[in-house]
Amino acid sequence: MSEGPWSIQIDPTVLLPGRSAKVTLRYIPERDHEARSATAVLRCVEQYRYDRSELTAGAGGRMTSHTVTHTDHEELSRSEVTLSGAAHYTRGQQVAWSFTLEVPGLGPASFEGEALRCDWTIEVRLDVPMGFDVSLVQPVRVARWRCSARVCWISASMASLRRRRSTWMRTPPRFAWSRSR
Repeated sequence: MSEGPWSIQIDPTVLLPGRSAKVTLRYIPERDHEARSATAVLRCVEQYRYDRSELTAGAGGRMTSHTVTHTDHEELSRSEVTLSGAAHYTRGQQVAWSFTLEVPGLGPASFEGEALRCDWTIEVRLDVPMGFDVSLVQPVRVARWRCSARVCWISASMASLRRRRSTWMRTPPRFAWSRSR
């Protein structure tokens, strides 16, 4: 996939938890510039929304209730790789990096729901001194990992683990799960 001066190839195209992904990145500068460093980051950000009822005192001391919607986000995973240190980039001269990113073993799968979503991205940044950084943000998909059809599906969401607990009891697992309460 290519975007402006950047070209990125990810193998496999859909990432799996606990497995590494090989990334090949090409950059063709549109102008001469210096950079203090080049870094790549694999990030997972969870965005969520929830409603909460709040009571307020109205006219004459009457209590009124209204619903307030709250939204927020939290970075769940961050894996950073330094591609290079200080360097000079010449206009039109291609620079290429090949590196491996490790997807966390219990990292959540990509998910797009109405109240909850988990977005994975590969972010590449050239730190340009005294100027705007040159960057690329590429969304990637992380699949839910399963160990085998007889054992279980592994998901980072505790809610989905609780829902599946009854299914696990009907199919004896090959290994024991223990969770302290």
